[in-house]
Amino acid sequence: DIGVGEYTKQYFSEGRYELFPCSSLSHSVPIVDGQLQERGKLHCGEILHQEEKSITIDLTKAYKKTGFKLQAEYLVDQEGVTVRYEYEGIQEKITFRFVSFIEPKIVDGQAVIADMVLANDLKLAPKIAKKDYAKYLGEPGVAYTVDYELVATSEGDVNFSFKFQ
Repeated sequence: DIGVGEYTKQYFSEGRYELFPCSSLSHSVPIVDGQLQERGKLHCGEILHQEEKSITIDLTKAYKKTGFKLQAEYLVDQEGVTVRYEYEGIQEKITFRFVSFIEPKIVDGQAVIADMVLANDLKLAPKIAKKDYAKYLGEPGVAYTVDYELVATSEGDVNFSFKFQ
């Protein structure tokens, strides 16, 4: 979460979720067949399993899209974090997005953020973008997105690992 955006008229209107800081575009969550996660209590994830160093969340209800399934499992160990996504019913593509305040670099085909390497088991190529936005009180803000696009295979899984170098 990149924090509060600039308080403008749009920020306090129905159009607030078109603003980068308010939309799910500014969060490290998947974009499913071009659809962003929705807002509100009806569109929250459901915790399926939780232990000290892992959690599995069903993200399906976070989207308006129907006829699909998306789950994320987060595993923490001494080397970093692994996120395993399982999906079914994807029609076009799924974009796995990660957001950072630190500018990522691409090294040997992998995104590197400071001393952390972001790798995935399908060898998807990262696409990095810089996002300028207005923070609270109008201060300039910069965030970076790292996107991995997977053309739909209808169902499958992909693992992303954040490992310290």
